[in-house]
Amino acid sequence: MSGLLSMLGWTGAGLGAQQGAASVASQNIANAATPGYSRRVARLGAGATEAGHGGGVHLESVVRARDRFLDAQLPEVLGRAARSRAEADSLESVGALDPEAAGGLADELGGFFASLRALVQNPGDEGVRSGAAFAAVGLAAAFQHVSQQLQDARRGLDAQVQAAAVETTQLAAQVAGLNRRIRVARGSGAEPHALLDARQSALDRLSELVGAVPVASDDDTVSVQLAGGGVLVAGDRAAALEAGPDAADGGRVALRLAGADGSPSAAVPAEAIGGAAGGWLDARDGALRRALGRVDALATRLASAVNAAHAAGFAADGSGGRDLFLVGSGGAATLRVNPDLVADPRLLATASAAGAGSGDASNVRALLAVETAALVDGRDAGAELASLVAGFGAAAARASSLSEQDGAARTQLANLREAVRGVSLEEETSLLLQAQRSFEAIGRVVATTDAMLQTLLKLGA
Repeated sequence: MSGLLSMLGWTGAGLGAQQGAASVASQNIANAATPGYSRRVARLGAGATEAGHGGGVHLESVVRARDRFLDAQLPEVLGRAARSRAEADSLESVGALDPEAAGGLADELGGFFASLRALVQNPGDEGVRSGAAFAAVGLAAAFQHVSQQLQDARRGLDAQVQAAAVETTQLAAQVAGLNRRIRVARGSGAEPHALLDARQSALDRLSELVGAVPVASDDDTVSVQLAGGGVLVAGDRAAALEAGPDAADGGRVALRLAGADGSPSAAVPAEAIGGAAGGWLDARDGALRRALGRVDALATRLASAVNAAHAAGFAADGSGGRDLFLVGSGGAATLRVNPDLVADPRLLATASAAGAGSGDASNVRALLAVETAALVDGRDAGAELASLVAGFGAAAARASSLSEQDGAARTQLANLREAVRGVSLEEETSLLLQAQRSFEAIGRVVATTDAMLQTLLKLGA
């Protein structure tokens, strides 16, 4: 009889184990489409009787399906892919230096010198003079437009970096709070699967956003560091990433980190930031800054060369010494045409001597000579503009190529992780059916054992 009672005991444990396994499979199926959900795995173990013999099965634990090797690789890969993608997208969105765009700076530069060639042929024609004046206006406007687009792109990236700083601070606080809740739950003997999933999702986002790297601790918490070593999360304490204007960099956004230990905020170098924010800073302070500097230099030197030639000549009324272009300290953004010449194109200095009259085009030839003059690093205006556009295009192409490579690595690793932690409806349905069949089989054993026990009790009576 004791054997039958023992059998009832371990079969009862078996029923509970299979019921638990079925519950786990059902939970997985219900969360198959839940972002960040890690598949739960029911671990069944063999029970033992007091004599050390087999005693059925019992539910040892329920764990999250994870691969520590993949988990250790992903943060760096996520951050690198997000960084290169952010830089590539930022550069590809700038159309100001598109060599194929109609009406761009190259077209206006060519149009300006073409108008001077027409003026050489007919300097006394007021219509031709007006055409030359308005070609100069178009060239100045094109410089302004390119400069404005490049500056707008940099300001837009500043805004994205600011938003990233706010989100990073929120995520750091979230991870710190989850650290605390996970430690408390495990201290009470529970395994907080949902909290662990939530923390992993926040960590993944931090890696993508600023290249943050998690560091596991022995007390069930995870510390988080920036790519450059700044601490974002230490246990249940979080730092704050702050963004504000940097007076030393023309008001461009710079980052500071207020320590998790309550220490005052300290500047965070741009190179210490990874992830998407790092990519935005790379684009802002790399290709976009260089392009803007070169556009400003070209506008300033072209205006200076044209003005030198124009001021040496004389208008139809014998006056001279006027600049054709006006340019302020803002470079290309402030380039404009002398309003006196726009109002009266007869003031264009076409002659090389006072009193030569409107039919003299000798000084226009001096203006035309600027087209082939070495203005920047031995290059004329057209060649420098072509070099500028090619350089920007090459930077965008490099960023795009790197993004494709990093994106492929990210996709491969993410797919491998998903294969481990993701839910297969077919597999979970099979496990659910298996648990149900096992439950039914054990149930029949329980019924048979109970019947035998009842028979024995009747015989004993």
